Amino acid sequence: MATESSGNANGFLYFIVGALVVGMIVLGVMYFNGGLGTTPATPTERAADAIGDAADKVGDAAKDATN
Repeated sequence: MATESSGNANGFLYFIVGALVVGMIVLGVMYFNGGLGTTPATPTERAADAIGDAADKVGDAAKDATN
């Protein structure tokens, strides 16, 4: 007696194996590139942060002066 297969089980197996292979490739790239660390800030972002920090300090100084 021969057992026949509809082929659906093989398609699902190929999908799972493919997903695992893609996942391993993504993890490998992340590992060898140093992870998902944040990108370095651009000069514009650093300037905006510095201006924001300066504004916070001025606000704190003004609040202290009123006390």
